[in-house]
Amino acid sequence: MATAELTQRDPVARALYRYRTVVYGVAMLIAVFAINLVLIPPNGLTADHHVYLAKAMLHGSFDVASAGIPVNAQDAIKLGDSIYLPFPPGPAILMMPFVAIWGTDFSQLQFCAFIGAVNVVLFWQILCALKITGRSQTLLVPFFAFGTVEFTCATYGDIWQYNEIAAVFYMFVAVLLLLKKAPLPVVGIAFGLAAISRMTTGLAAPFFFYYLYRQHTERLSWARLKNRAWLKDAAWFVAGLVPFAVLTL
Repeated sequence: MATAELTQRDPVARALYRYRTVVYGVAMLIAVFAINLVLIPPNGLTADHHVYLAKAMLHGSFDVASAGIPVNAQDAIKLGDSIYLPFPPGPAILMMPFVAIWGTDFSQLQFCAFIGAVNVVLFWQILCALKITGRSQTLLVPFFAFGTVEFTCATYGDIWQYNEIAAVFYMFVAVLLLLKKAPLPVVGIAFGLAAISRMTTGLAAPFFFYYLYRQHTERLSWARLKNRAWLKDAAWFVAGLVPFAVLTL
């Protein structure tokens, strides 16, 4: 009752209450990002390959030699005058807009810490979409942010760690879009981006198909697998994956 009276009298309080989800999300993002930055180890980054890959991709190539990567870069594959990286392009795609502005001076380490914070907000939103209780959210969100490999990867920012953070970002976006009933090709695109960040995330595909199946029937049986409605949904989801299948050929 006190909250209702306050929001009626104070327009600022009313606006904050109306957009409280946004306020909570922004506050969570800023807090986790700040903690990630403070706890970055002094020797946290030894290779920012994805910055060079993003720059090369902006010029329509995977040749990072043209992007200025050091010739002695770790894990680089040299073919004549060209240099290629044995890493999937998904993480580099995520930072392309920023590399387009700041070039190779863009910090992969700080960006990894930021996306790690975004992942925490996405995780919270997934819990909300699943209608997990507030008390459980209060326990699960900090645990995910600081008690799992998410925290280690977000603060270290090297090649593998950034791959992991980017894959989790895309996967969380795909799951959230699915729960929010977004267009299925869009869900497929987000899932495909996760798969070309960490190939093992492709093993999550059965979850998406099963979720789509359960939207049309509660029982799992061979006969009901022929349900046209769920097969249509599955086809739309797969349609979003087609560009990534072509990319990996």
